[in-house]
Amino acid sequence: MSIDEGFALLASPRSSDRLKGARLLAKSKDFSKLPELRQYERQEADSWVRHTLARVIGKWQASTAIPDSDESWISPKAESELEDIRSQAIQNVTQTLLHEMHPLLADISAAVAAEISLPFAGSRSAAALARTTEFLQVIHRLYEASASANNEEFDLSSLILEVIHYCGYTEEQVLATRLDPVITVGDPGLLRIALQNVIKNAVEASEKTEVKVLVNCAVTDSYSWVVVLDEGVGFPEGHERAWEPGITSKSKETHFGWGLPITKRAVASLGGTIKLVPREHRGISCEIRWPLVEIVGKETT
Repeated sequence: MSIDEGFALLASPRSSDRLKGARLLAKSKDFSKLPELRQYERQEADSWVRHTLARVIGKWQASTAIPDSDESWISPKAESELEDIRSQAIQNVTQTLLHEMHPLLADISAAVAAEISLPFAGSRSAAALARTTEFLQVIHRLYEASASANNEEFDLSSLILEVIHYCGYTEEQVLATRLDPVITVGDPGLLRIALQNVIKNAVEASEKTEVKVLVNCAVTDSYSWVVVLDEGVGFPEGHERAWEPGITSKSKETHFGWGLPITKRAVASLGGTIKLVPREHRGISCEIRWPLVEIVGKETT
């Protein structure tokens, strides 16, 4: 493979081609086009391709440096590379699980309905199968949250209002503090997954206090942010493990404990961070932040 072939793939409108080109360039021994590679990395909208290009740039830079004689060392993987690996592993595992489990559940449901003498609808078997199906929906959301970011320009305040309306919350439950356009760049699908979970948690935490949840947002020169504020019960006991799958302080009859892990994965796929901080009097502040990226042909402001 010539270096020109790798750069030709980087110019493709398809992210899969650009990812292939970045991975081919990682094998190249010709490091003469490092400035051009940096330019592609700055313009790349797809987070997986961007992370891969960052790894290639790091490799090229390390290869052009002169190592100290008689010194052996191991270069640890960058955090961006580790996130890329985690996301791909999660997607591979969840895709396989969903592919195998959906037809299996359908067969079990049909077999049970045909073989038991009691009415199937409303039975404990039907309830157990329905609960299993709900869990597969959770796994599907994890699969979606692990997807590579597809960045575009969108109105952040409109997206927040859309999520609030989609979840069915009233103005007495959730209030968006900004109604003016807040134009940003990112993946609205990944952000939607994250917001649905954090706003749901905030509303549930505020049920006893009956104080409405506030959602604010803004864009700076380098990043965008959304903050969800509640005056609920605060951190429950054992909250240190809240980011672990299957951990919940709520009833396991209605919750699986995957909301925050899926949220964290969606934010990571977005290239951002999420932080939970106790508020001074009561409740929790949840802040989601992600960097602005340049979309080819457009400029961010």
